[in-house]
This record gives sequence, C-alpha cells and structure tokens, in this order.
Amino acid sequence: MSRVGKSLVLAGVWALTLTVGEALTRTLLRTDIPEARRDERALCYSWHPELGWFPIPGSTYLFEGGTVPIHVRHNAEGFRDREHGKKDRPRLAILGDSFVWGYDAEEGARFTDLLATRFPAVEVFNLGVSGYGTDQELLLMKREFDAIAPDAVVLIFCRLNDHNDNITNFRYEGYFKPYFEKTPDGLRLRGVPVPRSFPFYLARYPLPFRSHLLRFLAERTLRIFQPAIRTVPDPTNEIFDELDRFLRERHVPLFVGMAEPDPGLAAHLDRLGVPWTGSYDVSRFQGNGLHWTPDGHRDVAQKLAHFLGEKGVLRVLKN
Repeated sequence: MSRVGKSLVLAGVWALTLTVGEALTRTLLRTDIPEARRDERALCYSWHPELGWFPIPGSTYLFEGGTVPIHVRHNAEGFRDREHGKKDRPRLAILGDSFVWGYDAEEGARFTDLLATRFPAVEVFNLGVSGYGTDQELLLMKREFDAIAPDAVVLIFCRLNDHNDNITNFRYEGYFKPYFEKTPDGLRLRGVPVPRSFPFYLARYPLPFRSHLLRFLAERTLRIFQPAIRTVPDPTNEIFDELDRFLRERHVPLFVGMAEPDPGLAAHLDRLGVPWTGSYDVSRFQGNGLHWTPDGHRDVAQKLAHFLGEKGVLRVLKN
C-alpha cells in the first residue's frame, strides 16, 4: 500500500475512533459531561490570577441568566459603573458582590446609581463583582485603592453566602478563588495564583468544546493539575480587621451595610469600632440569590443615605 493510502487508512481509523468515542460519551456519560455555564462569571467575566475572576473591561452583554434580563456594561477599568476621570470631588467607594454589581438590576436602578444621583457632590464608585467573598473584596480594595483614592468605603455584606465564600478556595460549582487562612502569625493569603477554572475554558473556546468527548477529556485532564478543594475555619472577622486596618492607616473610614441580620459580625464590628447598618426588610426577587428588586434598591439607597448622613459622612465628603 502506498504512503498516501496508509495515511488515508490511518485518518479513517482516527475519524471512526473519534466518532465512536463521541457517540459513547454522549450516550453513556451524559451526567459526567460538564456543560457550558450560563452564569455571569462565565459570560461577563474572565479568569484573574489574583482575584479568581473579574469583569472584562469595556464589555457589554445582555445577561439572561438571572430572574430578569439585564443589560451589562463594564467600564474601562472592568467595573459595572460609569467612566471616572481625574478626581475632582470626594469619593465614596462601595464594595460588594452581586447585590452591588446589580444582579437582576439595570444600571441606573441600583442603589449606588441612586446615591450618585441623590448626592452629586460625591463621586460614587460601584466596585461590586458578582460572586465575590469578603476576602476577594479586601484584595480588590488593596489593588484599586491608589487609583480610586476613596475618602470613605462602604462594604455590603450578605450573610446568606459571604461566610461560605470566605472559607474555601472553590465556589459556585466550578470556580477557584483565593482564600485566607488564620495562622498564629495572622491571616495568610492562599491559593494564588488562582488556577484557571474549567468554565472559563468552555466560554473562551465554545466551538471545539461542542464535542462532548473533548469536554469530558479536557475536564478530567485539568483535574489532575488543579489543587484540591480546601475548607478552612471562617476568617470573616479577621478579614474585616485587616480591611479596617488597611483603611485606617490611610485615614479612610470603613462602613458596613448588612443585607441580612448577622449578630456575630455585628458584635465584632462594634468591638472594632466600625459603624454598620442593616437593610433586612427590603423587597427581593424570589429567584436565585434573593436579589433586591428595583423597589428594594430604592429602599437600600434611602436607608444607606440616612445612615451615612447620621454618621456625618456625607457632610464631611461634601465639604
């Protein structure tokens, strides 16, 4: 048989093998084949070696994975916020997860947008990133502090998920993240650089991963090189200690808003001297995450404005 003939036979054998493998994978291993994710992390974000994931700067998307469709636009820095230029007035930075990013909320209807409209003499920064724990928010604040130069910082804490976010290096059924471990010498950052999570590969290379066989083999291969899933004692209080210390050294006050009652954290913040308030009874969607409705965001904006006014923050910022 000629060399060309042998090549054709070999190609045919490979094609038949792949075809049979694909058919068997689809038939026998259906529950073991990872599907492309439709969440905001895979669709609107990308892998980040320090933070785990971060929005794609300048990206726009119609996100339909929540309770209601929303239009998502990230600015040049990667935040779902307007563009910010040179500092010309006091700045209020608001940290948080999907409640701040605006899951199920259109831009303009979120409480951060309403605060910015209500207090035009203060420049409000929305630094929310969906899925972040307090650990990632601490890292984000340290990373962005010099560029933003905030005069006050508010962190929105969600008891429903933030404690769970803070105790592990793996969240939301597919995404690795950094985490902090309590040691006798204080907090120690672990899990960085964060390995690439498989959902990001599926989102970046959708065409080849239409193959069930390729998805199955790639996911199993990646498991070999990825770290083990870790769970550590809850470092939430210590993370707040570190965030407060970091900001105090820079003469920037920290304030906390709680989406749900958390007596343990409230007591710790009182001991730390960090003012806090709660937004417990506002309207929520009953879908994934129990996120605030437009009425809920309006109530949160009103409650937060009243709280900051009581603490004299807005008066100081405006002056």
